[in-house]
Formats: sequence, C-alpha cells, structure tokens
Amino acid sequence: MIRYVIVSSKEENIKGYKQIIDKEMMGHDICYRYCIFNNNDKSFKSYCSLKNTSSVFIIDNDDEVNSLEVIETIRNEYKMYFSFIVIIDKNGVLSYEKVKKENSFMIDLLKEDEFSRLKYDVRYIYNATLTRKKILTVIFDSQIYNLAYEDILYIEKERNSKKSIIHTKTDIVYTTKTLTDLEDLLDERFFRTHQSAIINLDNVKMIDPSKNYLLFNNDEKCFYLSRDKKKKLKELCDEQGLISTK
Repeated sequence: MIRYVIVSSKEENIKGYKQIIDKEMMGHDICYRYCIFNNNDKSFKSYCSLKNTSSVFIIDNDDEVNSLEVIETIRNEYKMYFSFIVIIDKNGVLSYEKVKKENSFMIDLLKEDEFSRLKYDVRYIYNATLTRKKILTVIFDSQIYNLAYEDILYIEKERNSKKSIIHTKTDIVYTTKTLTDLEDLLDERFFRTHQSAIINLDNVKMIDPSKNYLLFNNDEKCFYLSRDKKKKLKELCDEQGLISTK
C-alpha cells in the first residue's frame, strides 16, 4: 500500500498530480490511496501523528503552502524520516541548497520545467515499495509460516483460548501468539478494532459502523467492531481515505 499525500490549495494541481500517478500506477498490483490536504493545518498534523511509513508526500510551494514548514512538520515534529517527499516549486523560489539545509534526505525538488519528472519519482517509489515487504513469522505445530503484512486481512482470537487465527488473502494460519504479542510485532497499518481482533486497514474496502462490520478487498466480512473503537476507526477512515458508510 502506498499513500500519496498531496498538500496543495489548488484543485487543478491536485488533479494534475493524480493524473500522473494514476497513469504510472496503472497495471501494477500495489494498492494506493490519496490523502488530500490544503495546508499544514490541524488535519494534516493529525494524519502525520499516525506515522504511516507508506506515506509519500507531494507538496506545493507557493503563496498558500510553505513547503519548508510542511517538511518541518513531517521530519522534525513527527519524526517521519523515511517518507519520500516531492516538492513542486512552480514559482522557482526554492534552491536545492535551501532544501538540503532543511533536511534533504529522500526529498526531490521539482521546478516548473522539471514537472514531468514526477512520473520518475512515482516509478522509483513503486520499485522501492516492492523491495521492502514486511514479513510476520509464526511457528505452529513445528511449521514455520512467513506471512507478508500486505497479505494479512485480519487476526482473531481463537474462542476459549489465547491462541490467534491469522486470516490471509489465501489461507488461515494458527499461532500460539496472543493478539497482544502480535500487536507489538505489527506496524501502523494494523488496528485493534475489538478485544478479539486486529485488522489490516490496507486491505479494508468499506467500513459500516452502524452495522458493526468491515468489508475487505476480497469481499470477506469481519464483524469484530467494538463500540469504543468506532470513533478512532472513523478518524482513520477519514485520514487514510477509506470508505465509511453513514
């Protein structure tokens, strides 16, 4: 999963960036979502607080958006050091030296006449994502299972037991690890929706809080959704681009 986080106050710019990304991602098997923000405001900071490692920031630098302030929020305030950042400086007021001074690791600066290079950044990000798959390793009945995070749909507690059942896109795997053990091992894409379940937000297609169920990309349903988790889950829906029915 790649989250393209666009920070721009101009609808035409947002539309242009999305067209380039959609064209480059077409035909690839990696899911991606858009998160759109108009500025370095409260909602943007709320998103950054989630520290999603799959975030790719595309930031305008103009009279409405100060890209260096946005970078300050990403890198220094929320310590997201390994998220790729693309700055679109159509006015040509930023220098590479200034950006380098402001923490240039994994940052690309595009001027007006270099805008077409955005497609090459998208290709680089796609290839980099392919090479950094995370794996969950569990052992059960002397068998070792290496499960890619992206393949896990959800994990539920086995009834009348502390064991867990891992539901993947193609299989069901049992483990003696508890949900708490697994929660400590997994990253921010996983969310505890119930005392008996952890879900992978990257594989959720739709959430219906009123009927207490989640629908995954393969159309499998999960009914583990506790009342005290609904508010936080709704926030995650809004911030990560998931569909939530009213």
